[in-house]
This record gives sequence, C-alpha cells and structure tokens, in this order.
Amino acid sequence: KQPIINPIEMGMPDHDAVVKKLKGIPEYVEAFKKVFGGEITIDRVAQAIAAFERTLLTGNSPFDRFIAGDENAISESAKRGWQLFQGKARCITCHEFNRSNPFFTDNKYHNIGVAMNKEGFAELAKKAEQLAKQGRLDKRKLDELALDPAFSELGRFLVTFNPKDIGAFKTPTLRNVELTAPYMHDGSEATLMDVIEFYNRGGNANPNLSGEMRPLNLTDQEKQDLVEFLKALTGEFPKDFPENK
Repeated sequence: KQPIINPIEMGMPDHDAVVKKLKGIPEYVEAFKKVFGGEITIDRVAQAIAAFERTLLTGNSPFDRFIAGDENAISESAKRGWQLFQGKARCITCHEFNRSNPFFTDNKYHNIGVAMNKEGFAELAKKAEQLAKQGRLDKRKLDELALDPAFSELGRFLVTFNPKDIGAFKTPTLRNVELTAPYMHDGSEATLMDVIEFYNRGGNANPNLSGEMRPLNLTDQEKQDLVEFLKALTGEFPKDFPENK
C-alpha cells in the first residue's frame, strides 16, 4: 500500500484519495464487484496488485537451460561468471540459488552501504537509534517516517526498530535483472557494471555494514564475465500470458 502514497513514488495524498479516484472509474467499480463481490477498498486494491505481481514469473532463461544440462545455452564468459558468482565474487552468499530456491535471493535484509550515498545519513541513523532507545517510535511515527524521503533510507529499521537493521534492505531476485535498471533501492547504480564495481570495492563503509561485504579484487575480465552471467538470467513469459496472445 505504501508506494501509492509515498511522495517520491506515486504521490497520492492518502489511501482514501486512491479509493475515491478508483470509484470514479466505472470499469474498476464493476471489476472489483465481479472479483471481490463488493466495493473498492484499499485492502482489495493491495490484493489485486499482489495477485498481478504473482503472475510475473519467467522461466526458460539461458541459465535455466544451462543448469538443466545444455552446455551451449550460455557463453563461455557467462560460464566463468557463474563460477565467479559462486566463488571469488561471493554473490551467492546473499543471492542464494538451489533447486528448491531458484530465485537468487535469501529473502533477508542486509546493509551494503547504499544508504550512505545520502548526505547526512550518519546523523539520521544516530537520531533514529536514539528514538528507538527512548521508546518514542510507534506505528503512527513509523508511518510518518516511512513516507519521509530521508527516513526511508533507514530501511528495515522502520519495521523492526532494531538499530542493527538501520540501512538494511531486502535482497532482490536477480532474475531478469538485465531489464530492471537502474539498480539498488535508490536507483543509484545505472548499469550492471556499476553494480559490480560497487561490490568490488566492498560497498560503502558504515557502522552497520554487513560482515559479508569486503573488497573482491576482481579483474576487468572477471567483472565482464559476471555481467554476462547476469544477462543469462533473462527469462521468457509463459506462452499464455496476455501480452503473448
């Protein structure tokens, strides 16, 4: 629900305004009645968005074919990138991949230092930690902070109030990552190579930096091989997906 009313995302004034606008569109009124058996509410809007997002599954990427046994599905550079991903580059530490979890994420939250890009973030983190220790954070305060562009950089802390979560964000999937630039939660890295360079230097130092972050000392060729591997994760939409009909 929050992106709809976040001033730096969709910017609607509040959830009531969202519902009012949708109720003014006959097609939506009819669709919600047909699907939910009732009127439009913000909870049903969130349900509808979530249902759509669950259809965005793509498979049969070059990497999927490779891991299933087709040695020719990806380039030699991408194969080297896959080895680096699991080894020297240490990507798989957080972007987990196995047969039961093929999504390239551990679904956990990590501070890799991206929030340190914002001027004054160190002072902001201290203020947030003080508020937590003083017991001055509640759900209402949380909602206010989550909509503040500066405080939103506090990441997972805004849910847990745990100082260790300051600046921590959820590990995203890497599937179709070639198509989703710019990167990081704030869009601060323009290309996949920029992301590789960020990790190669060990992220941005800060008191809560994940212990998994460290300089990687990758060569130029190794960086390029990682990019080629990431491009091999671009999949196909199901044949019966509406856009393909």
